[in-house]
Amino acid sequence: YLSLQKVMFDKAQNFAEKFVQVANTNPVLDYSSLVPRSNAGNSAFNTYIADNRQKALQYLTHHVGIWVFVKHACPFCNMQLNQYRHLQELAHFHTVYIDVNHGPVSDIPKNAVFVQDHGQAKMLHLVETPAIVMVWPPDNFAVITQGYQVAGTLMNDLVADAGYVHLLPKKLAEWSTCLLYTSDAA
Repeated sequence: YLSLQKVMFDKAQNFAEKFVQVANTNPVLDYSSLVPRSNAGNSAFNTYIADNRQKALQYLTHHVGIWVFVKHACPFCNMQLNQYRHLQELAHFHTVYIDVNHGPVSDIPKNAVFVQDHGQAKMLHLVETPAIVMVWPPDNFAVITQGYQVAGTLMNDLVADAGYVHLLPKKLAEWSTCLLYTSDAA
């Protein structure tokens, strides 16, 4: 058994050494070159990603709507509404606020579309509030969050999910969700 283990470790070591050698001679295989490591390079890269994420949000405002599920006496619903308001300042999504238990919710924006739940939460298998769901024609949806999320995470999850379900153009998805398409690189 120990002899077999030594042979396997030697093979793994040989593979690791060969991989480093090949990666150093082929920049496409060097994963450390995908994201710059210097402060200036990393800052520029992150700014580029953030700008593309903002473009993706603006694109999505014309293609999707948002359902925000809240309920009376939910300790996190008002906090989530404040975070969602920050997202709305960046991108003005058509939003429907849905009350799941027919009680007053204090932080719903004035002039907002506020309706009672008529089975939407059950159909979406939502188990907790607050919940935010992205919807698009004809009858598609993606649950973005159940439970409290800060605005930055909410934005990242919204853009990532939109990229995952192919709602974003390929180039926009590539540089806003940080997904790298190997078919373009080849």
